[in-house]
Amino acid sequence: MNVKRILGNFSVAIIAQGIVLIGSVLTSLLVPKVMGVTQFGYWQLFIFYGNYIGFFHLGLNDGVYLFNGGLSRKKVDKQSLNSQFVVGMLYQLLFSAVIIGAALMADFGQDRMFVLVMTGVYLLVTNGAAYIGYVLQAMDETRRYSAYSAINGTLFLVPLVAMLALRVDSFQYYVIFYTLAHAVAFLVCLWWVRDFIPCGLLPVRQALADTGRSIRAGIKLMIANVASMLVKLGADVHVIMTANATNFINPITFETLTGNKCLVDTFDRNFQFNVAHVSLAHRADIFLIAPATANVIGKLACGIA
Repeated sequence: MNVKRILGNFSVAIIAQGIVLIGSVLTSLLVPKVMGVTQFGYWQLFIFYGNYIGFFHLGLNDGVYLFNGGLSRKKVDKQSLNSQFVVGMLYQLLFSAVIIGAALMADFGQDRMFVLVMTGVYLLVTNGAAYIGYVLQAMDETRRYSAYSAINGTLFLVPLVAMLALRVDSFQYYVIFYTLAHAVAFLVCLWWVRDFIPCGLLPVRQALADTGRSIRAGIKLMIANVASMLVKLGADVHVIMTANATNFINPITFETLTGNKCLVDTFDRNFQFNVAHVSLAHRADIFLIAPATANVIGKLACGIA
């Protein structure tokens, strides 16, 4: 056991978390007083959207980590990782273009349009950096991943303090500097894996195959993380799965995470007082369908059972 390395990684992680904590305290306590209610509301809207853009990687990052976890930098397939990064960034670019296009074409108002446009830009840089971050963690280079958080936090903390001192009350400046901080940190991440570049890319078909394999593996973990996140927020989560869905992810996973039985059989007789698949419809406050295919959305829109 390399104690010195462990302590080094731990110290960098503590510093990174400390910087993030300071930024969070300032944005929670001081920014609302400087901005005012309306401007702070738009800032919070941007942060709210930003919290969910991680879902747009579709599990690719988790899959890459699962297949490469424990391999050293010398042993990972750099050509495959390069190719999956390019494919991932291409569909991130597509998602970003859809968000920005919708913001520009729809009549959301100037402030909301700005929030959506910047969310599209933020999606690109953050999910790109997240991919590299997962690769670094897979190669057990956690110090660099923590350093990314520290750099990102510091790059926003400096202008944040300056804007608070100058009492800048427009949320747009905060959003711009926040996004720029992530963009610069993304460039730093690219520099850390610069030795991957000479390895080149796989043929298109193989690149798509490797990306698909990572997504198929990673999306299971991503969906399970959604259930876990809801439980942590205090929700009483009940999962209903189709028979085909059980080939995708094991019901035991959801039962372990939620503490509730996962309903798979429509005519399950193991219930206490109600037909389970009917009673849940009356008890639930909200339904989350994942993945929501076009077929399911069409049936919901037309009221087809």
